[in-house]
Amino acid sequence: MESYDFSRFRKILDIGGGNGPLVSAILQRWPHLEGVVFDLPSVAERTRHVIEGTAWSKHFAVQAGNALEGVPEGADCYVMSNFLVSLDDAAAATVLRNCRQAMAVDGAVVTIEWVMPTLDEDPTPFARWDTAAMDLNMLAIYGRAGWRVRTSAEFRLLVEDGGFKLNKIVPTKSSVSILECVAT
Repeated sequence: MESYDFSRFRKILDIGGGNGPLVSAILQRWPHLEGVVFDLPSVAERTRHVIEGTAWSKHFAVQAGNALEGVPEGADCYVMSNFLVSLDDAAAATVLRNCRQAMAVDGAVVTIEWVMPTLDEDPTPFARWDTAAMDLNMLAIYGRAGWRVRTSAEFRLLVEDGGFKLNKIVPTKSSVSILECVAT
């Protein structure tokens, strides 16, 4: 929450948001926003029970579906946290195109991901080590399925394929970065 200002948005839709911790944190910081968690039906049902009775539940909705098939319309910020790392390029581009089609005018996709540093980039030693470790974990667990940590150049190509421009990459205090993508 310290690294990115969500206050300019009206409606945040978290794709693959699980039990809603990211949307919850955003709503606690910017209570004027509306938040939606969008996840698979079995996850969405659990999430409904988690948010019932919370202080921000009146600004928080849950919708079920599959982002590879489409996403709910009308949000001006589609956020994904460590989501694209678990998709090959074709599937990730499909999700991005679905966001582009559903997004409100002047919206953005904000994705929180590890970005593999290249030799000419200088992240902290921890970020370099943690990012490489995540990439090795993805390879060890999922093999050749295409799940991997992407470089900034690979992200640029991916978001362009999805109908966006990579507007900026914002480093955080952790080993992940925030990638802001705007419609082309």
